[in-house]
Amino acid sequence: MKTLRAWIVFVLLITLPLITSPVITLATPNHQDKALILSSLSLLKGGANGFELERQPTRAEGAVMLVRLLGQENQARQQNYRHPFRDVPAWASPYIGYMYQFSLTQGSSPSTFSPGEPLSAQAYTTFVLRALGYNDQAGDFDYNASLEKASQLGMLSAQQAAAIAAHTFIRDDMVNISYLTLTMNLKNQDKTLIEKLVYEDRAVSEASAQRNGLIDPGQAVFSQTSFANTASPDDNNQYNVSSSRDLQAALELAMLNLQPQITLGFTNYPGDPLEDFETVIDRTQSAIENNTGLINLISEWRYEGNAQRLKVSFAYRYTWTQLAQLNQKGDKIIDSLINNNQSDYEKEIILHDYIINNCRYDYENYQKGTIPETSRTAYGVLLKGRGVCQGYAEAMNILCRKAGLTSLVVKGDSRGESHAWNLVKVEGRYYHVDPTWDDPQFNDGRDALVYDYFNLSDDQIKLDHRWNRNDYPSCSSLQYNYHVYNHYYVENYTAFANYVSACIDRGEKNIDVRIANFNRADYGDLGSLVFPSKKVSYYHYSINEEQGIIKIFDLEYR
Repeated sequence: MKTLRAWIVFVLLITLPLITSPVITLATPNHQDKALILSSLSLLKGGANGFELERQPTRAEGAVMLVRLLGQENQARQQNYRHPFRDVPAWASPYIGYMYQFSLTQGSSPSTFSPGEPLSAQAYTTFVLRALGYNDQAGDFDYNASLEKASQLGMLSAQQAAAIAAHTFIRDDMVNISYLTLTMNLKNQDKTLIEKLVYEDRAVSEASAQRNGLIDPGQAVFSQTSFANTASPDDNNQYNVSSSRDLQAALELAMLNLQPQITLGFTNYPGDPLEDFETVIDRTQSAIENNTGLINLISEWRYEGNAQRLKVSFAYRYTWTQLAQLNQKGDKIIDSLINNNQSDYEKEIILHDYIINNCRYDYENYQKGTIPETSRTAYGVLLKGRGVCQGYAEAMNILCRKAGLTSLVVKGDSRGESHAWNLVKVEGRYYHVDPTWDDPQFNDGRDALVYDYFNLSDDQIKLDHRWNRNDYPSCSSLQYNYHVYNHYYVENYTAFANYVSACIDRGEKNIDVRIANFNRADYGDLGSLVFPSKKVSYYHYSINEEQGIIKIFDLEYR
């Protein structure tokens, strides 16, 4: 029996006074996901109170930001340029000195910079525009209209710019704008800011930029995911969390970076995080599945600790290399088989057939109880040609998404065992597709390609599958069911008998038909339907009793 998300990261390293802790703090309800990405790359630092995204940034923090966006932090710190401002603290002096040296600031007066004063939205946006090479002094834009200029360039939408202008500018806005700026082209150049920082300034590692979707490694990874072919993730693996949302963000970030272990510290967490943990980790895995198509990234997780501090360990079914190889293989399949002129149904059946024709169910290891982890993945199905239902479903899920089809993985059971299959949206309606059960093996070891489980409704598949229907979209249409769509569908025994007779009159070698009102007792003697005409001398047959499908095949005619 067969058993069974592209992140854009803005390079920003804001150093606050007296910051020594390497701990990541997740504490904002708005753009904490972006702050987490920056922090995971050691590009954004928080203090004892976390990122403090709810408060206003200071002018000194803006100076640090600009210098790093320019890729000049090392030069600024090494040269320690002089400036005339008497109110600048020592930690900010190299950055403000650099800005003064290169006419990027004139201060708030000839002798003061006002480093602790709030940084305005206009000033911050001016800073990032300067980092892109635009010069307000040369007339590229007006300081007071810097948000409008950002909107004209496509950095912000008009609505986003208006929303930022309408409220007090806070660090959350700063993170968001930073996130959006990095992939903007430099003025009059076909080169983004992150490409400059990686390849010219060496301020950011290429591996980090690739892993976070900023630099194309030559083989774009799964849509909506940060996976890439790179080395092991950064070692920054400590997280402070203050809510279940923060907890999910930390877990998701760790999993997407294939981190084997993280430490979670809980501060002002409402309730008991241990009681939330399993629910949140399930939610995290669902989010990863929705964003990447991968359902089998994690093979095991465990934690130890208490409500103040937890150590969480993960075991993965994939390596970075396998993920990159899987992505490359998927793209190759899509490029060779799928085009824009095909309908949803055509794309779906092509991918269904490819998987079944190029993979065998790992029956030997299933019988021994020795199924390798790769067989539970799309990697095993598409690159090794061996898999079980989890791998089949994940492979179908990823290929459908790459082909532009909406797909989900259903987790339930079939015939008494845990099982996984797919929901695929065809022309606006969902259908069940089970590529595992459409890849049966005969007793002599031969594989077969069938369509018994191709585009079934809920009522059809419930005959031998079980799942929590409340967790998934409903499937009520039969329009694109394989047998209905191809007119291999009859209502009852009488219609079946007439159908078989007509097929034999045409000399067809194979007959495949679904019977709506199927009663197994009516089909005990197929020979009485096949042989009376004396045209057929030999045939094989199979009956799917659960689905009411009869196949008469390998017909030999006299």
